[in-house]
Amino acid sequence: ACTAAEGHPPVARIEVSQKANAATARRLLGPGLPSLTSLSLPWSVETLQLLEEADWTPQLERLRLYGNETPVTPPQLDRLLKLPLPKLRTFELEGLELGLPGAERLAALPWMLDRLTLAAANLGVKGTVLLAGSKVLSTVKALNLARNAMGPTGAAALATSPYLKQLVCLDLTSTASGAKALVPFFEALALPRLKALGLTSCGLKGKALEPLAAVKTKTLAQLTELDLAHNLMGDDGLTALSKTTALTGVRLLQLDGNALKGPGLAALGRSVLLAKVEDLSLRHNKFQNTGAKGLAASKHVGALQVLALGHNWLGVQGLAAMLENPALRHLEQLREGMNNYGPQLGRSFAASKTLKLWTLSLGPDTTTDALSKLLIAPRLGTLELLSLQCQAFDDAMVELLVKGPLPKAQTTVVVSRVWCRALTDAGATKLASVLGDRVSFD
Repeated sequence: ACTAAEGHPPVARIEVSQKANAATARRLLGPGLPSLTSLSLPWSVETLQLLEEADWTPQLERLRLYGNETPVTPPQLDRLLKLPLPKLRTFELEGLELGLPGAERLAALPWMLDRLTLAAANLGVKGTVLLAGSKVLSTVKALNLARNAMGPTGAAALATSPYLKQLVCLDLTSTASGAKALVPFFEALALPRLKALGLTSCGLKGKALEPLAAVKTKTLAQLTELDLAHNLMGDDGLTALSKTTALTGVRLLQLDGNALKGPGLAALGRSVLLAKVEDLSLRHNKFQNTGAKGLAASKHVGALQVLALGHNWLGVQGLAAMLENPALRHLEQLREGMNNYGPQLGRSFAASKTLKLWTLSLGPDTTTDALSKLLIAPRLGTLELLSLQCQAFDDAMVELLVKGPLPKAQTTVVVSRVWCRALTDAGATKLASVLGDRVSFD
């Protein structure tokens, strides 16, 4: 209806919730969708029938089918792979149980894909090895095999696949049960264009990481994105990893949820691993001021632009130590939340002459005094984004904001009505009249 209605933009993408029944999906996906190129549907027999009957499948460029440990029989998969999808470049199957029979059929995919996702497909070791030796991967640039237990044999088969020469991104989240399972993968890694590697929740703990740190393949040196979140590696693990001399090109490093307290952060600060990192995420760890100070002394943070510190036990002294590091001259965004330094972030930004933040997020613990001083500080006008999630922001703060630098600046302001409960409708209206489309209310 939206496609046919005069004045409405054409529909290019449709995502159907798993809660929607087949009848709803069928009504939504009727004829008259000439611009539809991206489609996401929950898997069912009815979904398969809908796709077989549709007249718009030849124009699809992306197809995502998902479930929750939902079995797909070989005959059903055969029918799916016979769909006329000449333009398909992204094929995503998530949470659909395929097993070895499914892997055998996927090894003969009829489409030339850029992106292939087979998350939680129960491929197993044999299925992974079979897929790694298939020519269908020769055009794939992004491969997601998350939550498939593949063991050292399957991982090594991927690392040496002759058909993954175009691969740029590889997601192996929850595919391994410890560092030993991935040692053969790292030692054999020979994917000439690989840039991003996802190893979230792979059980990479403690000193077991030492063999990985000792590997020196050329592929590791070319990695620019490395996700090691939620491995609970601890300080021993990060200390071991920090000894690597191969990971010298990483620009995005994810270390969320790794039970880091302090010594590991100090070791990271001394490591060449950090030398080119522009985006570092340390959320949901356990470090306090001492741990933060260890990282704050680093001379290798000159490239850092984005730093995520949320959900730790960090206090004022730890934050101040980090922000006072002269090497942090390029820091543009500090993502915080649920720490113990209260209004210190806003105060530090207002007082600093060198801290180059483009985004500032003020949380619930921001005090009235700190917020009132910040809203009239000249530096506030240098921000690209100011996010207000603080109870202290009320109608009186709107009056201060109007007198400060923001009306003449280009800063975008996002106000959370969930947290800024003291802000009345009248105050919100005045703020909108002053900032126009540069303010939004979430």
